Amino acid sequence: MNIKNGFIAAIAVFLLFILFKGSINSDQGQIVFAVAFVLLEIGIIAAVALRKKHKN
Repeated sequence: MNIKNGFIAAIAVFLLFILFKGSINSDQGQIVFAVAFVLLEIGIIAAVALRKKHKN
């Protein structure tokens, strides 16, 4: 994934997080949702980093 697509994907995931954050009422659900958000962001960063590493 190149940097431009990674940036767009990260913004989309962040906006989805903000959009659905208020709809989860239980504490455990919010923790799972936050962990999923963090893992998605780390995955996007890793995909961009791997692409950049293989390019060099």
